[in-house]
Amino acid sequence: MYPGTVIALRYHPRITMIIALLIGCGGIFIGSIVTNYYLFVLSYGVCFGVSYALSFSTPLVVAWSYFNRHYRARVSGIISAGFGFSSAVFNIITLKLVNPDNI
Repeated sequence: MYPGTVIALRYHPRITMIIALLIGCGGIFIGSIVTNYYLFVLSYGVCFGVSYALSFSTPLVVAWSYFNRHYRARVSGIISAGFGFSSAVFNIITLKLVNPDNI
């Protein structure tokens, strides 16, 4: 089981997302102030990976509570496709915002 699923079922999905947000923002903040490459990889990579692992399964748990057993696979597929599609789309949008002249 994913750690996000365990925390969401034991406590509350909102608590899981707050923990994921704090870990992710903390990793990005620490990654922005360190000067060593390996510390950057450790802080940004590990913290962002843990944050993603926590936030990936929480929407599945919430969606499963609203749909019966027949529709759970379909809803899980839509949520998983949304996670993958959003990273592909927002990569292009972020690139255009950060580097509009393609320099």
